[in-house]
Formats: sequence, structure tokens, C-alpha cells
Amino acid sequence: MTDAWPFSVEVPIRFRDCDPMRHLNNAVVATYLEIARTDYYWSRRGIDSLDAMDFILARVEIDFKSQATFGETLVVRLRPSSVGTSSFVLDYEVREARTQRPVAAAKTVQVCYDYASGRKTPVPATLRAALIADGATLREAPAA
Repeated sequence: MTDAWPFSVEVPIRFRDCDPMRHLNNAVVATYLEIARTDYYWSRRGIDSLDAMDFILARVEIDFKSQATFGETLVVRLRPSSVGTSSFVLDYEVREARTQRPVAAAKTVQVCYDYASGRKTPVPATLRAALIADGATLREAPAA
């Protein structure tokens, strides 16, 4: 692995992203993860169309560390942590850009999926290679 966080995006907090308590709504953090995940996936797979997306989101875990507010910019860092037969795990770190204050830590599980057949598929070889190059470890296939 060349970098602890091989991919990142900056996301400015918009007024509409805040809740009545005047801080970033917790549900919006999942959208910020989605922005990073989609940009990462497209860059590693060389795609730029929703028609080419071939995974589904199976799980999201978010641990909130501090409040963020309108006007701040967040940096969402992403790294793959593991890859299996048909799924892969991404870890995230969300920080305020200027101060580097931790805002959230997260993890998502993606399952490669064929939308036409409605079935999971193996992780494509090119994606597997990219995930491993960015630091993912191989998971053993479950025992039959």
C-alpha cells in the first residue's frame, strides 16, 4: 500500500445539509461517503456512467466524532480494507479540512451485483487488483 488513505474528496457543507440544531445532519454523512465511494469506484474501474455500476451497498457503519457546521469543508478519505469473492469493504475517515478535526469514521460493504439477473457476481479482476494495490487484504472464501 502506497498511502494510508489512497483516495480523498473534499465536500463543502451546504446550508441544506444542516439540521435544526444547526450542525451537519447525521444522515448527510452517508451521502458524503457515497460521493467518495462513487468517485473512487469510477476512478479505479475507469467508468463514468451509472449504467456501468456493478455493485450494491450492503452495509454502512458510521461512528460520529464531532459536530460539523455550515461553511466548513470536510475531507472524506477512503481506503479499501478487504476483498472477498463477491464483496469488498471500504473504510473512511471524515475530517474538517482546515483543522483536521475528526468528524466521523465509517465502513461500508459493497457486493458486486448484476442488475439484469438480480444476482451477486464475483469481484471483477481489474477491481480486485485495484483494491489490493490500494491496500485491501484478501478474505478467505467461507467454508462450504
